[in-house]
Amino acid sequence: MIDAVRNSRRSTKGVAAAKVKTSIYLLKPGIKHPEEYVGPKKDVSRYETGDGGIVFYRRSVERTPQWLTSFFPGLAKLDELKTTSASAVYVLPVDTEDGIRRFALPFGYGRTLLDDSCYVERFGLKTLLNIIEDDSIRKITRTTIAGNALKTAEQLPKRSPIADFGIDIERDLLNGVTAALPEDSPLSGNASGSDALSVGVPSDLKLLPDLLKTIYGCYTSDGYKAKFPWVDNIAAVKSRATVEKLNELAVNKITEHSPDVWMAVPDVVEWEHIEGFKIPGLQELCQDIVIDDFLASLANPLEEFDQLKSKKIAAISSDNGEAIASWPASRCLYGEIESEGMKYCINGGRWYQVEKNFAERIETAYQNCEVLSLSFPECKEGMREGDYNAALAASDKEHYALMDAKNIPYGGGQSRIELCDVLSEDGRFIHIKKYSGSAVLSHLFNQGYVSTMLVKSDAAFRDKASKLLSEANPSFASALGPESVKEVVFGIITKDNVDRPRLPFFSKVTLDAVRSNLLAMGAKVSVKAIHLSEG
Repeated sequence: MIDAVRNSRRSTKGVAAAKVKTSIYLLKPGIKHPEEYVGPKKDVSRYETGDGGIVFYRRSVERTPQWLTSFFPGLAKLDELKTTSASAVYVLPVDTEDGIRRFALPFGYGRTLLDDSCYVERFGLKTLLNIIEDDSIRKITRTTIAGNALKTAEQLPKRSPIADFGIDIERDLLNGVTAALPEDSPLSGNASGSDALSVGVPSDLKLLPDLLKTIYGCYTSDGYKAKFPWVDNIAAVKSRATVEKLNELAVNKITEHSPDVWMAVPDVVEWEHIEGFKIPGLQELCQDIVIDDFLASLANPLEEFDQLKSKKIAAISSDNGEAIASWPASRCLYGEIESEGMKYCINGGRWYQVEKNFAERIETAYQNCEVLSLSFPECKEGMREGDYNAALAASDKEHYALMDAKNIPYGGGQSRIELCDVLSEDGRFIHIKKYSGSAVLSHLFNQGYVSTMLVKSDAAFRDKASKLLSEANPSFASALGPESVKEVVFGIITKDNVDRPRLPFFSKVTLDAVRSNLLAMGAKVSVKAIHLSEG
């Protein structure tokens, strides 16, 4: 692809010396009237450039800055301290290899004029990845999907390959890249790619069509897949139209009581301090967040996704009866839906598109994860995690040691690591959590990995853990050694009457990565559904 870009330089002569930096959006086809790209804004005017292009703009209005009236009210009447904000977006049709395609170039605050459902998502990212060399990246923005959807921006002091950013190719969504362009590229300097391509363009309008045609050719290439094959695994859904359609499908699934969607606590919470969950419309506290309770709380049947957005669910403290956390019911929603041949996942109320082959590989990996055949006692309704861990350890006092809440200081700072919840004499490190959303379960899996890694690699950690173990169960005669971890068991307390726990997709992604690492360290990995009884 880089060669194609270089060869096109002759048709875009002068582009490399461009001084005007702007963002380029590829607009979706099928829209008959260009005004639809800016939406129904009454204060937007248009100017036709004579080449088929249209400039949509909003008339600038003088305003007094808020900081002026707040801090210096005596100066607020001065005309020379007024501010204006120019907003314009240039929509240009270009004859491409796929026929006429329209591009949008915002200027000033022109981005605010564009309807966010009208442009192609990740156009700029895909285009830039097709142009750049692998070792030319300066900055990335990413979202760690498998946790709390943590968004981060990372920058290195020199051009670097993407591997130097430590990106997790299975659990990180690449949102944007900033990179140095090749010297003999038709584009110049540094460029950034996300939904838009931010790059220098010629100020001469006559040069723009050839440049945009070249950029479109870069976008349509699959060359990026050779260097960045994982980029398409996961993509956030931003189109309002697509989100609305998926929301409608989710509502249908809920009303049909489909197992494809469910509810769970979206954040990591201290279950020991939670009395229950308050759902407006229900008098009694719920012991968990489940769809049936949510439906029972509604005054009217569920018909609109907004009913999920408008109802808040609160976690109630067992100490003082106050709410210690609350979420819209929509954020507690998880599930997997197929639409028009594409696979989508809702995670913490956000929709993501998942590449089918990637989804199938993750699902196969989860089905290949061993299910522990060993019998565990049921978790009685009302039991806290700590209560259940104690009950499990007490079910076989000779062979189990209760290690729950016995945290081990590590690293000389504030880090405290829990070895596991229950340890069996034959080397099963059992980690247990009530069923929750991706963030919670991913945290559980990572705990199992960190604990195992420290047991295998850190003698000081083993000594501290061995001391706690001997206190927990003196019958465990031998101290922990590097080979003590025979199996890591992840037990999930759930109302589902199943052997293999039902996990959100992104928790399966985390488990796959953790399982691969644990197997490489010589530890078996298994999962166990612990049934939560009704009474």
